[in-house]
Parts: sequence; C-alpha cells; structure tokens
Amino acid sequence: MKMNLLLFGAVITCIGCGHDPTARHQGSSEPARASSKHDPCSLVTKEEMTQAIGVPIAEVKPDGSSCSYMPQNPAEGSATITSTASREDTMALFAAMKTGDQMAGTHPDGPTAVATLGDESVYAMYALNVRKGDASFSIQVTLPNLLMKDLRESGGPKKFDADLLQIETALAQKALPRL
Repeated sequence: MKMNLLLFGAVITCIGCGHDPTARHQGSSEPARASSKHDPCSLVTKEEMTQAIGVPIAEVKPDGSSCSYMPQNPAEGSATITSTASREDTMALFAAMKTGDQMAGTHPDGPTAVATLGDESVYAMYALNVRKGDASFSIQVTLPNLLMKDLRESGGPKKFDADLLQIETALAQKALPRL
C-alpha cells in the first residue's frame, strides 16, 4: 500500500511540475510550440458550461493548462477543464487517474471506460478524461446541490456518479472537435 501511495504521489508530482511549451525538444534546435488548440478555455464556452451544469457561469478563469468556470456564488458549483498537449503529459495523466481511482476506492470496480469519446476516455475520481492523439483533457464538475439532492433521493452516491458522468460526457462531446 505504501508503495502504491508513493507511486501515485510521484505521478501527481510529475503532472504538477507542468510542461514548459517553450522548452527545446531533445536533439532539436526548435522550441516546442504551444498550440492555441490546447487552450482549455477554448474547449467549452461559458454559455455551454452554464447550460450543462444548470448554474450561471459568471467568470471563466484561465490558469496555464487549466480553465475554471466560476458562478457568482461558488457554493452552487463550478467546473474545471485541464488540457495537455504532449504525449508524456497525456500518458501520465491517464496513468495517474486510473491508479488514483483504484487506490481511493472511488469506483470499486476501477475506472469506467467511456467508449464513445476520443481515442481513449476514462471516468475516474469524478472526472472525465479524454485522449485524442497525443492531446487530452479532463473535465471535473462540482455540483454540491446536485450531490445533496441525489443523496436525499433513492440511488444516492451511485445516482450522483451517473449524473456527473452524463454532464461531463455532454461537455466532452462539445470539447472534442475543438481539441
């Protein structure tokens, strides 16, 4: 168990280090080019996010490889989209999500594959991760009001999990052509 936690921590740390888009590729005199195609805020519009989560988005905040969609009252919910443009970052993200989900026990049967999205997609740790080629993005929606509603009704956490997956899948379908 300790070894798994160390491995997971190392992968998350690696992802958190970020990727310098101006760094030179090994053996090349050309800098790597950051592509506007991988701007996470360009994947889903403010209006599309508002419609999908049912909470009016007041502000869209870019922050490097992440984009936060914030309502006037953050207690109503929020969403974050994170994108990667390099193969290394994409593969590390998918490995971390799969490992983290299994370790956290979020889904006892492991991550859920979503066959209809991109080249590979995994719903793990309440986030939908989609890979298309060497690029990927992750969508994570936080809706406390929906969680409370689903917990009061029959189905509880499983219903909430299914509701989040449905919302995040709809957003991913909008984002994929823009990746």
